[in-house]
Amino acid sequence: MMNEIYPNYIAWRLSYQCNYRCKACFFSEDALKSVHSGLDPQELLNFLDRTEKKWRIGISGGEAFFIKDFLELAEKITRIHQLEINTNLSLTGKINEFSERINPKSVPKLIATYHPLDDGERNRRSTFIQNYMNLTKKGFTTEAVFVVTPERIDLFYELSDEFKTYDISLTPKPFRGIWKGKEYPYAFDHEARKVFATVPNSTRRIPLNYQGVLCRAGSSCLRIHNDGTITRCGELPYEDYIVNKQVHLGDTMPTAENTVLGFVSSSPQEILYSEARPCKSSMCTCFGRHFTVLSSDQKNFVKGMRNFMKNEYLEAKNFFLKTIEENPTHASAHNNLGVVYHYLGQSILAKECFQKSLTLNSRSELFKQNQNSEQPQLTPDVLQ
Repeated sequence: MMNEIYPNYIAWRLSYQCNYRCKACFFSEDALKSVHSGLDPQELLNFLDRTEKKWRIGISGGEAFFIKDFLELAEKITRIHQLEINTNLSLTGKINEFSERINPKSVPKLIATYHPLDDGERNRRSTFIQNYMNLTKKGFTTEAVFVVTPERIDLFYELSDEFKTYDISLTPKPFRGIWKGKEYPYAFDHEARKVFATVPNSTRRIPLNYQGVLCRAGSSCLRIHNDGTITRCGELPYEDYIVNKQVHLGDTMPTAENTVLGFVSSSPQEILYSEARPCKSSMCTCFGRHFTVLSSDQKNFVKGMRNFMKNEYLEAKNFFLKTIEENPTHASAHNNLGVVYHYLGQSILAKECFQKSLTLNSRSELFKQNQNSEQPQLTPDVLQ
């Protein structure tokens, strides 16, 4: 029987420090060297006690096991709460110690991301595989992930074949961001998208625009920053934004939903939302799939997006058709249905869909471009 997974979630970027320097990393060289340790972990634990809830604490960085006293912190958290960790599985000694000191039942998931680098590649791969296997033997649920960029598609297939010999299923995670002037993951073409069809859940975290959709972030989902600030969610490096800015309650950071709720010294009852509120973010890259409150047409739209990214065009078509049946004015669904028809070779139907989407939203530059594009693109707008 599967252990209970606590529904309340806190994302905590404990530090940016990392022992790797990857080309596709979100953070600068200076950020990866920096130490953000202004928040006493006990202050966070005291805040959690005051919420009178059990939480899953998602630790990211940087590299979690690279952080001083991380094992002691993990022990404190897992006495009451649960722990999820993003790691590159490179620090064997600390990982082995972690597996001896921490109860696997308190760790719903370890997300192990394999990072290929030129130096010592074979040793790096061997270390990753060995640590993954050791954690699995100890009872830890570990997911092996590989971030797929346009230049790493062949490497994913190579790694996947090798990992299978050790009974490790490697999940391709779509790169998100700008790569050589194109915005990914939606710029991946038909051939490239085949890589995501290899694993059923590979597209579950594609970035989508939930702006205006009700979301429980702020009540059952929070982000804790290392100065003790609590924001509704948000993945952007908050500390980089506030270097020369005083934070005030209600401030909103750019791009991500980073509305400041309060601080770890605050009363949870006074700062946390009591109900779902509309998302303010222009793009959700992570948590929306768990905490948004979707209508039936919106659920079908999201499913269509995920199917399309795996080249499952017939399934995607059916979900976009269901979206339109339930919400005929959903311009994004009409556009995306047109993209599906394009890849199914039904150009007349595709043009009709593009024209309908443009009729519903004449200001969309993407809808205009798709009218005559040889590679039309999806739009990730869930609301309309």
